[in-house]
Amino acid sequence: MSMPDNTPALITRAVTESASAGKRKRFTGIFVVLQFYFACNILSFGFWKSSRSEFEYMALFFGAWLVGLTLLLILILRINKRLRLARYDPAVCLILSLPFCFGIWLKSLGVDPLLFWNAIWIVPLLLIYFHFGVNHLAQASMLMLALCALSFMGHSGIFAEAGPQEKPDLTDPKVITLDRKTSIHVIMFDSLTHSNYSESFLGVENPAADYLSLLDDTMYAGNRGFVEHVPTRRSWSALFELEQGSRNHNAFSGRAQSLLTDLLRSNGYYIQTGFSGSYFGASQGEYVDKYVFEVADLEQSLVCAEYEAFFGFCSELSLSIYNNWFWKLLKRPQRRKWPEVVINMIEQAEQNISAPVFSAFHIYSPVGHTNGDYLTGNPYMFAKYKEFFISQTRHARQLMERFNQLRERHPNSVFIISGDHGPWLSRTETEDKRFIVLDRHAVALALLNASNLCSWSRDWLERQEYLTPSRMLAAALACNGQSRVLTVHFKDNEEFMRYGKTLAGS
Repeated sequence: MSMPDNTPALITRAVTESASAGKRKRFTGIFVVLQFYFACNILSFGFWKSSRSEFEYMALFFGAWLVGLTLLLILILRINKRLRLARYDPAVCLILSLPFCFGIWLKSLGVDPLLFWNAIWIVPLLLIYFHFGVNHLAQASMLMLALCALSFMGHSGIFAEAGPQEKPDLTDPKVITLDRKTSIHVIMFDSLTHSNYSESFLGVENPAADYLSLLDDTMYAGNRGFVEHVPTRRSWSALFELEQGSRNHNAFSGRAQSLLTDLLRSNGYYIQTGFSGSYFGASQGEYVDKYVFEVADLEQSLVCAEYEAFFGFCSELSLSIYNNWFWKLLKRPQRRKWPEVVINMIEQAEQNISAPVFSAFHIYSPVGHTNGDYLTGNPYMFAKYKEFFISQTRHARQLMERFNQLRERHPNSVFIISGDHGPWLSRTETEDKRFIVLDRHAVALALLNASNLCSWSRDWLERQEYLTPSRMLAAALACNGQSRVLTVHFKDNEEFMRYGKTLAGS
């Protein structure tokens, strides 16, 4: 039986088409792995720092975009094959990689992709990756998967800088006996600053802070309000060590021992803490009696504060899908607004716990800082944040009324309301030290039901050059005798004293 004269040509064509199909599959494979790497940093943030529901929705949202881009890539590669334009396949892969690269990866790293020199170096690197990967699929895939794993662990806390813990100079807190065991509730609002700051740097007042300044039986810090350590985690860590340390990030959830919890537990306090998400951890430790981490609204979540994804993850359409479809699909219980949870927990503890109560609650919204990609001096970003600040502080003003009503219902307890840090308008500022210090450390700060303080503690606070939540807390715990040792270790920050006096209304 003789073979057709065109058999060799047919065999060659079949081999060529098979090789071409294999090459397209390899391009698709290394494309998918690369996009997953680009998304890993924000997925890491969602997994380690957000609620379970937020992470699940995030994975679904970006997964849907990845499927769409992959299908588009397959379609274009096939069109290139038909038009004999396969030599442009690497360029196609590069172009379709730019949305995830610029819109997710660079933004999640705090790099502005719109700045030419921040992004131009990516292009040749991507071309090298695709040229190498299509011929060495296994090696390229293993390399990217290793980078994915490393990136995904980035927010786990494993690589966090522990830093040396300062050795407390107090007497062992376990043996300090408090003269007066008053229930104390500390509520920190994210980026709550006072009007002297906002008028100087934003040109607007802060009605929430101004409301606090007018309350009876209240010590309002005004220009003297500061937090010693920032941002959020370090601010709370400083409180749990009464400013003798600032890196004990697990103290808030009770997973780590702290000077404050040792003191409170040895004096019979019931300790409750809470945050609207798992930013401080997704499990309760043994050093607190109750730690709550509620699911936040997506629009008020940390991920939408830190990252504005290119694909509209925090857009109105996405929020509508999350609230009206995704949440119902999971059959999750009706969510409560976090401030309502906080008020209810304090109310219930006051009514049902026979022991003195210590509360530590963080409220992210209302109020909030600039986004992670904010550029200091950018007029559009400044105007956008200013509008946000006005809206949020008006909302916070209404919430302050609720807290005032709460403290009036419990006149024998002390309430400390503070910002955890400033608005962070100086995100990319490097030279103006006054701006940086005031923008990050100056906060609205008030102690409500101040008549519950011992006269010695009140005098001590009034003598301070500036006030912090830790100083107010120490004063609320101290009274006569041995407990006064809680106030002796505080050291003044010269920049706080100097720069605070420069604000309007000093």
